[in-house]
Amino acid sequence: MKINNDFEALVQVLTLAITAETEEQRNKIDPMVQEFAAGLDEVTIERAKKEALAKVEEQSEELIFTNAQELKLENPGLSDAPSEEELADLLVGDDVKVCINDLERVWAEVIEINGNEVTATLDSSPVLVDLQYGDEVDFKKHDIYSIWHTKQGIAGHLDIDDEALNVQFPGAPYKCRFPVVFDYLGNSYTSDSLVDVSASGKADPEQLRVAASEALSESGYNGRFLERTEISGNFIQIIVGS
Repeated sequence: MKINNDFEALVQVLTLAITAETEEQRNKIDPMVQEFAAGLDEVTIERAKKEALAKVEEQSEELIFTNAQELKLENPGLSDAPSEEELADLLVGDDVKVCINDLERVWAEVIEINGNEVTATLDSSPVLVDLQYGDEVDFKKHDIYSIWHTKQGIAGHLDIDDEALNVQFPGAPYKCRFPVVFDYLGNSYTSDSLVDVSASGKADPEQLRVAASEALSESGYNGRFLERTEISGNFIQIIVGS
C-alpha cells in the first residue's frame, strides 16, 4: 500500500501497534508513532486512532484457512490431506472439510471451482467462528483437509457410455426393475434407487445416473466413466473406469 502523507503513515503504524503480539514489537513501533504524530494536531491524531481501530476490526473479520498441504508436509504421519490427484478430482456438489482461523474444522458443499479457487456453502453453523449454516466461504484447494464425493457431485460428472444403457443379460433380455451394485476392493455397494430396464434391455438413463452415483458415493471410488452394465442376480452390475 502506498503511503502518501504522515496521517496515512500514522494510521499504518497505529494498526501495527494494536496488533503487535509482543512488548518488544510494540517498543519498536512506538518511536514511529511518535514521529508521525509530531506534525499532526490532536483532532487528526484521534481520527487516525479511529481509522486504525476500524482497520483492525476489519482484519479480524477476515477468514483465514489453514493450508492442509503444508500441515501434511510438516506432520506426514498425522495428516491425511488429499493428494494432488484427489484435489484434481474435486467436483461441484462434493463436501469438503476445511479449518477456519485455526479454530474449527467444518464441512462445506462445493458450489464453484475456478482453477485452485473454491467457493462452498457451510453444511452447519460453526461454534467458534462467527458464521452460519449456508454462508458462502472462499478458499483454495490446498486448504482442504478431506473430500467426500457426494452422490449429487458424482451424478453431475458421471459420463455414461451409450453402450452402458444396453444392459447385458445372461440370456434374453426382459423387463425388470433392479438396484445398481458396484464392486470395489472386495466389497459390494448397492444403490437405494431402482433402475427400470425395458423388455429390449434398455436402462432408463436418468435412473441409472442416480443409482450409479449412489453406489459410487458409498464406495469412495473416483471413477467417472460408466462403461458397461450387466444383470447379476437381482442387481444391475456396473463397470466403471477412471
